Order: sequence, then C-alpha cells, then structure tokens
Amino acid sequence: MRSEPTSECRDSAGERMSLPWQPSGESTLAQLTAISPAREPARCTGATTANAGRDNLYGVSVAPEQAELVRIEQLRLRALVDADVAVAERIHADDFQLITPGGDAYSKEQYLGDIASGVIDYRVWEPLDIEVHVCGDAGCLRYHSKLEIVVAGRHIALSRYWHTDYYERRDGRWQVIWSHATEIVDPEPS
Repeated sequence: MRSEPTSECRDSAGERMSLPWQPSGESTLAQLTAISPAREPARCTGATTANAGRDNLYGVSVAPEQAELVRIEQLRLRALVDADVAVAERIHADDFQLITPGGDAYSKEQYLGDIASGVIDYRVWEPLDIEVHVCGDAGCLRYHSKLEIVVAGRHIALSRYWHTDYYERRDGRWQVIWSHATEIVDPEPS
C-alpha cells in the first residue's frame, strides 16, 4: 500500500510546514505540458523551499522558474511511484543517468524499463526541504527524502536519502539529465 507523500518547507521563521505533495494528486502529460512555458531570459536564483507549485505559499516566496522546477520534480517523483512511464519518459532526457546509493549507474532506458516491468517498485518517495538553484537553462535540486522501494524482489524498508538532480531546459521544457542518491545512515547510538 502506497502512502500519500507530502513536501515540507520552512516559513520565514524557520518552522517546518507540511504541504501537499502534488496539487492534483495525479501526474498527466497535460500537467507536464502546462508547466513547461516558453524560454525566459537567463537569471540565476536559489532558494531553500519546497512548495507544491505555488509561487508564494504561506509567506515563502520563490522565483517562478524555481517553483516550476520543483513542480516538475514532484511530477517526476509521482510518475515514478505510480510507474507512469509515459510521463516519466518526457521528463527524463535521452542521455539521463541515475547513480544509485549502491553506486550502480542506470541509463534512461534501463531505469524506466525496470520501473515499467516492476523490477523497481517505489512504494514511498517523500521529498523534504527541496533546495533549488536555477541559472538560465540549467537547474539543480537537492533534497532529502524518505524512500521505500522494492528492487528485484528485495524490499528496502523506509529509509532516508539525499538526492541531487540536475535539469536542463531543452526545446523549451525542463528535463532531468543526472540524478544521484545517497543513503543517510544514522550513527550508532553510543
């Protein structure tokens, strides 16, 4: 049974706020098209926030290109959890590469093929505290998450991970090029 993820951000006082993970609860090609507007002039911006697609939420303002990239990452994660390969295909560039916490490298074809076949089955992917930096047609997101997954029949219980995702705007739409995940190992109690 899959849980409904939430995103979190911090308000101006630094307090955590829980937010809906994906505004509509579903990923669709129409949503993807709707959040990929025409190219804007190069601007570099950075923010520490995660929002569910709003440019100003609970007093936390982010630039439109930052909010757009957060929305696309949330759409990507929803598509991966739902095994919606049609949506994931459009978000992942043809030269996409994933580096897993175990150090394995996956191409787009390998990764989405394993998701489509059920070899990789994301049960929970809850992004927290997304940080985003955008400069022209390049953007990078960094966040930690709670993730539960089944890989080749091996269940990996809910654990914490750091993620770094590099995007480029190509032909007027954002696509993820590189993705890297690192497991957060809690220190042994002394």
